[in-house]
Amino acid sequence: MAWPRKGTRKLVVDGVSYLWHTTGHCPICSAAHCYTIGQPSQPFVLYIDPLPHDFALTPKSVATAIQWAVHRGWSTEDGPTRAMAFDAEQQDFVWLPDGARHLSDVRS
Repeated sequence: MAWPRKGTRKLVVDGVSYLWHTTGHCPICSAAHCYTIGQPSQPFVLYIDPLPHDFALTPKSVATAIQWAVHRGWSTEDGPTRAMAFDAEQQDFVWLPDGARHLSDVRS
């Protein structure tokens, strides 16, 4: 994946460097944006649904999301490419089904 220069930020989590970027639109539905996390020259990425709006995606919360995903087996080297969201009802992150990028798509 080529990382755009504009809007891409670096973040170190547990000694590992990641890049994260907000897209202007979701690559699946084009209606909303999502955050993409990964590493240069690695094939797998993590998508984070920024909704609900009361969950602020800050460097700290992105780091927490990365830790959550890594502790559940995700990596940029071994994948798979996954999507996740913060579930306000559970007060925790959840994996989204394959092909979904937004928690609202799963719940509707």
